[in-house]
Amino acid sequence: MFKFFVLFLSFFSLCVNASVVLNTTRVIYYEKDKEVSVSLTNKGSKPVLIQSWIDDGDAKKSIEDISVPFVLTPPINRIDSGKGQTLRIINIEPLDKGKETMFWLNVLEIPAIDPSMKGKNYMQMAFRTRVKLFYRPSGLTGFSEEVLEDLDFVFSRNEVKIYNPSPYHLNISDVKLYVEDKVYTSDGIMIAPRDDMEFIFEGVSNIPKKAKVVVDYINDFGAIKSFEKTF
Repeated sequence: MFKFFVLFLSFFSLCVNASVVLNTTRVIYYEKDKEVSVSLTNKGSKPVLIQSWIDDGDAKKSIEDISVPFVLTPPINRIDSGKGQTLRIINIEPLDKGKETMFWLNVLEIPAIDPSMKGKNYMQMAFRTRVKLFYRPSGLTGFSEEVLEDLDFVFSRNEVKIYNPSPYHLNISDVKLYVEDKVYTSDGIMIAPRDDMEFIFEGVSNIPKKAKVVVDYINDFGAIKSFEKTF
């Protein structure tokens, strides 16, 4: 069934028209919640078919092979132009109570066949939106700047290793290194709870003392904030 939804045939013309938008850029499921809802809206002029599912991080794994501690309803639905649909996410199995666990919510949009293309060769593309789903156990009230104060930074030549000792996922947009009058940037990445990541700064041979590091991170509301530390 999954292959049927993902593949729409043909060859010469390409039609890509993402119409469905989610009301959030991330989903946070608190342990105390019986369920969490995500709203979808079809902003396009035509009806679309939607298939939704949750995965544990492997974007290429087929739906039949995915096992996650959630039930998502409805898994398949039609949304008419200008209308909406609510997805319900329900946790059905206990998870780690000492730290966040991250999953991904997938929404696959399959556009209606264009009648004007009847008899012509063309490719109809499905559009997939994938957003992070965080399961947050009781006791973890929310990500705050206090978490950033506890980060550990280790310098080595042109690298900065950042250790995240907190129970939260740290979603870094990018890391900037200020050396005298120059600024070097390293692409961001997600640092899992109690894990570390290395950030490499091209053009830097040896990070000097008194260097300033600015970490741009994404908070619970999807906004980019900055945290600064001078050594």
